[in-house]
Amino acid sequence: MRYWMYCEPVNEKYSEAVWQVWSDAAILADYWTHWCNLMRVAGRESQISENNCITDWATTHWATPATHENLQRIISAPKG
Repeated sequence: MRYWMYCEPVNEKYSEAVWQVWSDAAILADYWTHWCNLMRVAGRESQISENNCITDWATTHWATPATHENLQRIISAPKG
């Protein structure tokens, strides 16, 4: 099971960053149906696969693999 992480602001009022970590399973549970419908409308049924769905989600969210090295970089980054 892979895990992905991406950063987003808390809300429109605060610019403080919040890191999200999602598993492949969570991405598919949340995004699969919507993504498949978009692929069908675009005439790309032959490209529908779980891996392509996850890759599209990761690209859309600018997500990177949640590796030990990437997580350590966030933890040790200067605050503020």
